Amino acid sequence: MWQSIKQCIKFMYAHLFFCYILYKKQELVNSHPIFIVGCGHSGTSLMIRILDTHSTFFAFPHETGILSFERNDNVIFWKFYRAYATYKTACSTRFIEKTPRHIYHIPTIFRLFPNAKIILMLRDGRDVACSIRNRYHYFEKGVRRWVDDNEIARPYWHDPRVITQRLEDLQYHPEVSLRRILHFLDAPFEAKMLDYHTIPRNFYAEKIQYTEGRQGEDDHRVRRNWQINQPLQKDTSRWKAEMSVAEKQFFKQHAQYLLEEWAYATDDNW
Repeated sequence: MWQSIKQCIKFMYAHLFFCYILYKKQELVNSHPIFIVGCGHSGTSLMIRILDTHSTFFAFPHETGILSFERNDNVIFWKFYRAYATYKTACSTRFIEKTPRHIYHIPTIFRLFPNAKIILMLRDGRDVACSIRNRYHYFEKGVRRWVDDNEIARPYWHDPRVITQRLEDLQYHPEVSLRRILHFLDAPFEAKMLDYHTIPRNFYAEKIQYTEGRQGEDDHRVRRNWQINQPLQKDTSRWKAEMSVAEKQFFKQHAQYLLEEWAYATDDNW
């Protein structure tokens, strides 16, 4: 008898929970969410940091990675809603989520969130490979990651629900770039976005402090937090000083075609 009652209670609880998820799911879908994706080290953190200063947006201050680990739609919506409810402010209406690896889940994003808009961040693959090498100590995998991540998004390069944004254009022409993005998002441009660095935000750590980021994961997070609170830096061509002859040769062999396709080079004479 008691076992039957417990089973009945569990069933009722599960049913109520399912109904609650369906109710909150509609709230999420109707919020017209914004997702930022792209190959790692391409400026996704900088983009979400800047957009977070807009009065109608609010950012999840961490990479959720939800779509990379969950396959059950109800669990996905529940996890997104928990983040949504945690970080939503009184004036904000649209959430921004940034997980670079979600570039592999663009079809899922549009299936679950038909009203979503996606910002696809791009960066010169030579700089991306150098940055990944400095972080993880391998260059070749960085090149392949840049190619693989951007190739997986190829079907969406010209999709009206997706906008591509070069990091270099954002750094050299911030207002033009942001106005273009805000137009795509159907939101008004706000000048304070250009001064984002004057409004401190903690995304990866509890303090904003310069560090080399080489003393473990926590130290790296502090460095990332410091980086996104700095003004835009215009000179991003680190590859010119850092790439060896062998690395240049490897890059040209495996990624030159994509470099030219994104107009970062006209030929391999560099």
